[in-house]
Amino acid sequence: MNIIEIIEKKKNKKTLSKKEICYFVNGYVSGEIKDYQASSLLMAICINGMNEKETFALCDAMINSGEKLDLSFIKGIKVDKHSSGGVSDTTSISLIPILSCAGLICAKMSGNGLGFTGGTIDKLESFSGINLERNEQEVKDIINKCGCLIIKQSKELVPADKKLYALRDISGTIDSIPLIATSIMSKKIASGNDIIFLDVKVDDGAFMKNLKDAKKLANLMVKIGTHYKKKVAVVISQMAEPLGNGIGCYYEILDSVDILKGTYDKNGMLYKLIKFMATNIMKLSGKYNEKDAENKFNEVIESGMAYNKFTEMIQLLGGNINDISKMNDCLSHPSQIFTAQNKCYIKDIKCRKLGYLVNEMGGGRNTIEDTVCHSVGIKLHKHIGDKVDVGETIAEIFNTNKKLSDDEIYARLKDCIVLTDKPTEKTKLIKYFTTN
Repeated sequence: MNIIEIIEKKKNKKTLSKKEICYFVNGYVSGEIKDYQASSLLMAICINGMNEKETFALCDAMINSGEKLDLSFIKGIKVDKHSSGGVSDTTSISLIPILSCAGLICAKMSGNGLGFTGGTIDKLESFSGINLERNEQEVKDIINKCGCLIIKQSKELVPADKKLYALRDISGTIDSIPLIATSIMSKKIASGNDIIFLDVKVDDGAFMKNLKDAKKLANLMVKIGTHYKKKVAVVISQMAEPLGNGIGCYYEILDSVDILKGTYDKNGMLYKLIKFMATNIMKLSGKYNEKDAENKFNEVIESGMAYNKFTEMIQLLGGNINDISKMNDCLSHPSQIFTAQNKCYIKDIKCRKLGYLVNEMGGGRNTIEDTVCHSVGIKLHKHIGDKVDVGETIAEIFNTNKKLSDDEIYARLKDCIVLTDKPTEKTKLIKYFTTN
């Protein structure tokens, strides 16, 4: 078999066989197929697409490129959740403890953030001493003790995805729907869970820019899940503005703490999305009907169970839960406050620009080797459609490391938040939901 012939075949819009796809994936992982050859095939796929059989074959080859996580030792229904990435998205950190309190098992592997999106691992590393790289025995021990954990993705799990994603990132082939779907689903299926719940973000602060393509991706991932006999559900949610109030590691952790303690605004989009996810996952498990799921969600938060579970998980991972006091202290000392000079409404929040601003402040990374400053960030007090009175706080800046000047951050923040004297509609949170 010859990689040049495979590239030519896809370039000419012909269907690749399962053997050809396996040859490509295995050859690229082993180093036999070079970056320039792999990027040529990825570009041909990006331009000409893949049919369902090709997509299933690619997913299968990626799953089999490394180890699979065997969770058969765990009794109960095992749940995984994935977000396609956005700004101020801390749903996983709150959701996992809530589901565990509802009697579901949640063992999630996450990654670091790059560019304008924050990573779940970066946020959890706000806790000093936390160790998110765990071997199989440690995973078993922690799950058996508390029923949930979030750790870094194993290097042995789907190594093909790690190599292919890095190549797609530098070869202009990120936005291929079959490549996105197989990247996400290969990791989820290899992780050995029973229910896979996916959150696809759409709009300015997401990789998917329009609802049509987001629906194509959602429906394809459900088909892949069905092919592997997995229960899959996909929600498409907004990323026209930041999902929560905090942007930056400390401030997003504090959003999660507020959610779990029941002190977060119940009309806020972050709270609503977590509740939507949690109750739907409970229903998918077959253990709850709609009313019981909602009652359980409210119970585990109001009773303090969810926050206690979160505390237990952080401590079992070696993290110092008392660092929340340090985070709150930072929250009490903003560098600058953006207030309204006139009565107005929030017309727009430039989500992607805001994500990049926090990144440039030191709160994110552009390469995996970059170091994240967990204490820098921004807190929004208003969202799109909100009315603002004279002197009311719109946002606060926390410029703890002075990587950028206070004046530059303030000017750029003001540019990201568009004000108007006319009432504006609030952002629609849920755009689409589908399951198999």
